[in-house]
Amino acid sequence: MINREVGKNSVNFCYTGRRIINLAIAGAIIFAWLFSGWPRIWDSPQFPPRVRSAQASVTLVGAPQKASAINGANVTLTFSVAPSPGDIVVLYGGTSRYNSGNIEGPATAGYTKIFGSSSTPGFGVWYKVMGAAADLTVVGKGTGNTLDSTAYGAFVLHGFDATQPLDCAAASAGPTTSTNPNAPAITTSTPGALVMAFAGSTIRDTAPGTVSGYSNQGNTNGNDTYDITIAAATLEKATPGLTNPAAWNAWSSGTWYAVTIALRPAVAPAVGTQAASNIGIASVTANGNIFGNGGENADRRGFVYDAASHGLPGNIAPGSSEYSAYSENAGNFGTGAYAIDLAGLSSNTTYYVRAWAHNSGGYSYGNEIVFTTNIEPVVSVTITSSGNIAYGALPAGANKSTIEAGATQTVKNNGNVEEDFFIKGRDTACPWHLGEAVGVDLYRHEFSTNAGSIWNPLSVNYQSLAAGVAAESALNVDFRIFLPTSTGCYSTQAVDVSILAAQH
Repeated sequence: MINREVGKNSVNFCYTGRRIINLAIAGAIIFAWLFSGWPRIWDSPQFPPRVRSAQASVTLVGAPQKASAINGANVTLTFSVAPSPGDIVVLYGGTSRYNSGNIEGPATAGYTKIFGSSSTPGFGVWYKVMGAAADLTVVGKGTGNTLDSTAYGAFVLHGFDATQPLDCAAASAGPTTSTNPNAPAITTSTPGALVMAFAGSTIRDTAPGTVSGYSNQGNTNGNDTYDITIAAATLEKATPGLTNPAAWNAWSSGTWYAVTIALRPAVAPAVGTQAASNIGIASVTANGNIFGNGGENADRRGFVYDAASHGLPGNIAPGSSEYSAYSENAGNFGTGAYAIDLAGLSSNTTYYVRAWAHNSGGYSYGNEIVFTTNIEPVVSVTITSSGNIAYGALPAGANKSTIEAGATQTVKNNGNVEEDFFIKGRDTACPWHLGEAVGVDLYRHEFSTNAGSIWNPLSVNYQSLAAGVAAESALNVDFRIFLPTSTGCYSTQAVDVSILAAQH
């Protein structure tokens, strides 16, 4: 005969990174609960709109360069500040005489002609957008005739629209023989366009004067049998429209050409915010897209975000916006999608995000999207009993169930996520060995989740008890024991059962 002790249920908690809940039925069945979990991921809706912000002006890099030569020699201009990739160099000047139906122009490759004269003086204007290996100099060709003078000047400029440098068609005047060359009127189309007036004349004039209202004057002259004077000046045109440069106010009489151009400034990139992805408990992947670079690649891009919604920031830095946090990457960014991981977020919190990008045209922001971080999963289970398991004193080879003992166990999911339950038994201390058959010191232990209609044998390894148990749901579990046919263990044996709960 085997005696069973009957005791009361007790529940103990301890925390070691995972919550463990132990319930013991003294002298009978011990239930141990373990769990693990991981967050779910979902996507918020995608919104494609994008917003472009205001234009900024083209700026001068270093001082205008100019130089002259005699005997028809070439002129080499060394930039005072090295251009960066994407900067534009505007070259102007030429020779005292028109040479064989062809103005000489730049010897350095890659320049595009804006204007070239068709008679004396041999005067023109050209531009080049700097590539990855930007030039440090530009060479203007002379005629090679020992009687001729040569003069060239150059501006290095930053912040223009590299895809469409000219804001409007250039205008020219000449050849005209008179004092004070006068560059013609043009009509700009973009706020902040840089108007540039140029002139070249067959006279040596060391002080040709200035153009009223214009700055960055660049004058030089060549002194040979045949002379040349060149000059240039700039004006930022804040408001698009007609611009008519004044004449140079102190230029001596000669045969001259004059040219007016306007450079289109870059604008801030066109940016869109796309749906967040990889949403976790405290992190997310923010997604954006630069739809248009505004004529110049972005040097910075990122996201602003906050737990509150805010209006479009406008042309301001992200750190000055109303959003409480921002991310930023620095580099050289063209059009296309980009993503940045945001960390340190709060769980179960709604966030508002905008993409942003910056170039010399300023800052622009995309549409605002919203997402909610995942709830931090809580896996919590309890077990209760409808009564004590009173197997009582049973003879060797006997069996008895908790149904007969009136002690059905109830297992409940007290967490906030679906859970899977797993179950296993073990050998007793004496020991009795757990198996599917009974024998000498060999016992069988079974469980049922349908009031005894179907019984499943326990093993010393975990097996499925129930899958996808919803939060706050419960199931009843019954047990049935088959004692060994004979045993050398005559003391009361504790028959332990462990149940593990994991996030589904």
